[in-house]
Amino acid sequence: MLDRFFRKRGGAPDAGIDQASSGEEIVFTPVNAIEQALVAAVVDAGQRAAFNRLLIDSTLYAATNELPAMRGTLLINADALIQLRTVPAPDGTMVPAIFTAPERLAERFGRLASFTEMRVERLFELVSAGGAILNPGLPISVHWTRDDIAALLGRPIHHSAVDGVQVVLAPPRDAPAALVADLRAALAADRRTVGAWLALAQWPGRTGPSWLLDVRSHAGREDIRRLLEPCFRRTDFGGRRLELIFGDPAAGPGIGLALLPPI
Repeated sequence: MLDRFFRKRGGAPDAGIDQASSGEEIVFTPVNAIEQALVAAVVDAGQRAAFNRLLIDSTLYAATNELPAMRGTLLINADALIQLRTVPAPDGTMVPAIFTAPERLAERFGRLASFTEMRVERLFELVSAGGAILNPGLPISVHWTRDDIAALLGRPIHHSAVDGVQVVLAPPRDAPAALVADLRAALAADRRTVGAWLALAQWPGRTGPSWLLDVRSHAGREDIRRLLEPCFRRTDFGGRRLELIFGDPAAGPGIGLALLPPI
């Protein structure tokens, strides 16, 4: 997620450039805790998981389309009235502009620009369909895709099956111990779930492997998602995305590390 930093000031944004590895100096003085964590994540990739954990419990500021009666005001608890202001993403799509502080929003759109202050979890629910950009046009910006936001919310990308897609699966050698323990505890608590396996998956067209969690359960998919969501929020995926498939409960054993029953 934080691999997509780009710079607006001084030229057009360059998607995919990590400012920590570029030769340019970042002129960005943090004004709050989330900005301190953001700068740390740019400078040190090892701090990115810490930034993500802090982010989900933080408050951000979304630019809104200016309405005559609301210009320069703060809109709170008025989701039905909010029209989020959009900007071009690196891929050309239009996505909501959100900011780490009111001062950052004023830098980009002017001090009279309207905005809404919102907890990240609620804000990400609103922008989950298409993604968003954090601090667009400022020295440090982050583009979150739909999949990035799903992962931040603890909602891995769902696949109904992998049939018809050539996916290479392998047992993991470096599965995060905390993730494995958390998944095992959660799955064991649900009597409807009869099996689960965690594997490394190499999907066509991707540069690196992701985690694939194969769950066999008689429970509904939304029930399983809600069951596992706390696990996905609490633990680090070791820099990889995690994807979830729902296999046939009556099928044979899956591939990878058996999570249920415990081994």
